[in-house]
Amino acid sequence: TLKRAHEVDPMNFGTVYRIGEILRKLSWAGGEGYRELAHEAARWFALSLQLNPLDVQSHIRHGMCLDWLGEHAKAEPSFKRALDLDPKSFNVVLHYGWHFLSAGDYLTAKHWFEESVKLSTASWQLNTIAPSYLTIIQKRLAEKAAKK
Repeated sequence: TLKRAHEVDPMNFGTVYRIGEILRKLSWAGGEGYRELAHEAARWFALSLQLNPLDVQSHIRHGMCLDWLGEHAKAEPSFKRALDLDPKSFNVVLHYGWHFLSAGDYLTAKHWFEESVKLSTASWQLNTIAPSYLTIIQKRLAEKAAKK
């Protein structure tokens, strides 16, 4: 239905974003064809960004698809652009940390999750995700240190 809506109104970035998000979620469910779904989702998010280059969520979701595919270097500019657009959003900062966690850079991820917690503390919004990821990072860093 959304693809038909896109045919009727190809300039509606919200419709394009929703298509990408559905495909991303299907890909993240795993299973056969998850890579193709992630690639297709990334293409829809890229189209969304052509229609509205200031949409922070499209930048984040585009990067998330690339990280899911293991293409961390290609994902970095998407997350960086989202951060440039909205540097005071704990959610954007959280996802920047998530990108580094996905890439295996735990120390950089830790920094960004801590920044996300600071930003959310200064706002009315509840941020339960960054503290959860900080716990995961502490465990991974401890495991890494134990292997040395």
